[in-house]
Amino acid sequence: MEDFRNLKWFKSNESEIEVDRFSNLPDSIIIDQILSRLPETRFAIRTGILSKRFQYLWQWVRSLRFDDFFFVNAAIDLLGDFDYRDKAFLEFFIAVDKSLPQFQVESIDKFELDTNYDSRFALYVKNWIEFAVSKNVKQFKMKLRYVGDDDEFSIDSESFFLNSHFTDIEVGYCTLNPTVCISWSNLTCLSISHSKLDESLIPNIVSGSPLLTTLTFHYCHGSFIDIRSNSVKNLVLVGYEEEESGKPLEINAPKISSLIIIGQLWISNILLRDVSSLVKANLNFEVPRYFKRIRKHDEEEILNGLILRMKHLNELKVGLSLYPVIFCFFIYLLRLIISIL
Repeated sequence: MEDFRNLKWFKSNESEIEVDRFSNLPDSIIIDQILSRLPETRFAIRTGILSKRFQYLWQWVRSLRFDDFFFVNAAIDLLGDFDYRDKAFLEFFIAVDKSLPQFQVESIDKFELDTNYDSRFALYVKNWIEFAVSKNVKQFKMKLRYVGDDDEFSIDSESFFLNSHFTDIEVGYCTLNPTVCISWSNLTCLSISHSKLDESLIPNIVSGSPLLTTLTFHYCHGSFIDIRSNSVKNLVLVGYEEEESGKPLEINAPKISSLIIIGQLWISNILLRDVSSLVKANLNFEVPRYFKRIRKHDEEEILNGLILRMKHLNELKVGLSLYPVIFCFFIYLLRLIISIL
């Protein structure tokens, strides 16, 4: 009978016991191994309601991630109208802006922001960038999906471009507009997506980033990629968009050893100027046939031109999306041989 009573008490208090065990962990374990690994920072903030001890632990988290997905979808689910997204955006920006000043750590490892954006929130974003920089952030990731062309955010903060703490940067749907000579002395990886690549931007980046090894461009646009750097060894193009002028994309990268071109290419051609140090390449792109500026044979021209410039490679991989092009090319060669014979 006594054992039964003990078991009944244990089941009724089981949740309290679990919380108690959790509370007995050292602060460093809770912060670094649990709160910092939650998918979003809002979850870490919510743990403050568990107990008095947890009320302020989230303020010492060193990995911050803010995403407006929950706010927007909650508004749509509750109200059933996309017009309410605007209110959700505002709530998201206010919530992030209120939480950032409360963080007590002197430095953070990661700052990640993924949100819809329009120009009303420019001052918020500028302040958040300054916050991340002031906390000596190492990994900086920011995607601002703007509504209209006039809403595209431009990063021009001098402290952002003169930074010795960055090791990884990922920016999307915004432009990099440095007014100084870039100095990213510890940067190793840079990824830019859905942005214009001015001809002067890339030389400025590589000249000020002596440890940079990997450059990745996701659906960017620009007519010239000029990488004259001894440190950059890997160039990755995930899709690419044509300039309004219709110029082909030119790549000058004499020191890279690896080139990856995948995704949809909204361009008429790629011209490789100097890739003399290239050792391996991976080609798995496609040219959208419904794009009015693209001719039917542009895909074949791009592939043929690339392969001719890659004859010296040790390793060349061609993906499934290009198999039809290769097949047509071999059929053409076979017909040519037969006609000669």
